[in-house]
Amino acid sequence: MEGKGEGLPAAPQDGSSCAEEAGQGAGSGVFGGSGGENAPQPKRRRRKLAMALAVVVVVAGVAAAGFWVWHEQPSFCGTVCHDTMGPYLEGYESGDCLANAHAQADVACLDCHEADFATQVAELQVQLSGDYRLPLAKMETDDAFCLRDGCHTRDGIAAATADYTCGDGEQVNPHEITFSNDYGSDESPHEVAGEAIACATCHTSHRESAGIDYCYDTCHHAKTFESCYDCHDHR
Repeated sequence: MEGKGEGLPAAPQDGSSCAEEAGQGAGSGVFGGSGGENAPQPKRRRRKLAMALAVVVVVAGVAAAGFWVWHEQPSFCGTVCHDTMGPYLEGYESGDCLANAHAQADVACLDCHEADFATQVAELQVQLSGDYRLPLAKMETDDAFCLRDGCHTRDGIAAATADYTCGDGEQVNPHEITFSNDYGSDESPHEVAGEAIACATCHTSHRESAGIDYCYDTCHHAKTFESCYDCHDHR
């Protein structure tokens, strides 16, 4: 029996089992000696990459939303296109022009100056090239532009100026379409071919409006609002 046992390997002296030694040996084979804890973990890497991309997308989305909100504010126009829009923004924020009256009514620039993407790109190209002249050309509008839903009505405008007083103290409503006895019940001196005087004839948002001076310069040259036919015979 003693002879047969002489060929067996000696048991580890430190109390560790052969299985542990075998495990250590297996870890130093084909995989270059790296243990299981240090092996690559592709799933964890993909998870981290996905989280990083999600954060980037969220931050970019918030930034884009914030930029779009700012883009709709009057300050955007004055900041991005200061040379051209600066004076208009100043008139919007303060001053006697109608633009300031719109500002006080919480009407923003894009509420009137609606622009599609192509228009805004074209305006940016003009701004960058410097191919423009100041002051900018006046925007041509018709009465439908001012009288659209949510803006003005003829009756509302007439009611707002019911107590209008001219410089000489005479009280007259410049927005009331009167029907003179000299004309008859279906004609008015303030209408031409059935069309009332256009709003933009007297009013402009970003420049000084003609106001009552238009009436004096074109018709009421005596600076009175008595009937024209007190002096003129149209028959």
